[in-house]
Amino acid sequence: MEKKTLATNAALLSAELRACERALGFVLEGVGLDQLLIRYSLKAGDNSRHEVSFVLDVSSTLYKGVSCHLCP
Repeated sequence: MEKKTLATNAALLSAELRACERALGFVLEGVGLDQLLIRYSLKAGDNSRHEVSFVLDVSSTLYKGVSCHLCP
């Protein structure tokens, strides 16, 4: 019974996360234990787009950036 409840809650959260991702224009993925990858695009002055990504360590209440990447 607990597994069914957890699966139902996870499905609801997943749908809400996807809606937020679409509305805000980012992608959030789990990439490791207590690590989240956040990716989004930035529009530059010449109308080109650059992808930005960073990994956030959420293993404690003080979040830490693990890495950051900018692709032209």
